[in-house]
Amino acid sequence: MGCINHPNLIQLREAGMWKDDLWMAMELMQCSVFNLLYNTTQGLPEPVAVCIARQVLEGLIYLHSKNYMHRDVKCENILLGRDGQVKLGTCVFVTFL
Repeated sequence: MGCINHPNLIQLREAGMWKDDLWMAMELMQCSVFNLLYNTTQGLPEPVAVCIARQVLEGLIYLHSKNYMHRDVKCENILLGRDGQVKLGTCVFVTFL
């Protein structure tokens, strides 16, 4: 995860071991799409949904070009920044041949 660098993928800042546990620090985002949908009864406006989907797909295209796949794309792992930037979160990237 530390060698993957794309504007639509969450960045790993630091990782370390403490006893038998792996601790990872990643960049901070404002909320997830799940949080946005949970707090509304209207859903997302179409232009917003299209913008989010486009940025998620750009991140996935980059991962696939590097022979990785995400394996856990869901609204809880689609994170939103204060400036409207969309990033795929979590570290469930695996390589494929």
